[in-house]
Amino acid sequence: MTIETRELLTKEMAEHYLKEAEQKLDYIVKISNEISEKGYKLLSLLIATLTGFGWVLSRGQDGTYLFVSIVGIAASALCCTILLTKVVSVHTIWCNGRTPEEMDINTFPNYYMNECKLSAERAYIESIADELESIQNKVVLNLKEYKDRIYFYKLCLDIIVMTLGICSVIMIWSSLTP
Repeated sequence: MTIETRELLTKEMAEHYLKEAEQKLDYIVKISNEISEKGYKLLSLLIATLTGFGWVLSRGQDGTYLFVSIVGIAASALCCTILLTKVVSVHTIWCNGRTPEEMDINTFPNYYMNECKLSAERAYIESIADELESIQNKVVLNLKEYKDRIYFYKLCLDIIVMTLGICSVIMIWSSLTP
């Protein structure tokens, strides 16, 4: 936000922008949490799949089933690793709000009212403008992480689809050849 824009802000405008920015940040945090939830669901499915492929291996099936199981286990293990390290692992969520210490309560009111000689209302508006900039930085950081996590989730889905295709081709091919 430019200095000129800050000077034009009224109390009502600043409060309106703050409310909108907080809503946007809350929405992004909600979506980020949903990505984690989807990652956990896919991880559960992959663990069940690994168990099934492991069962096929333990039964000593013929070469085709053995090969399909090995391919399935490798793909599932790769997806589990990606999900655990890139999608559902502890990730940074820059949520709304800050602690009093993070807001520098001891610094900013003194700066705005004593050093800048601003009125109480103008200092309030400047504080909101600072908070708006803080929220914008949080939105940018969340969106970057959000996009990275979506990329890796999609990568897992692509690996699963490719593996299903490969295994299907192998199974069809082996059933057609004597």
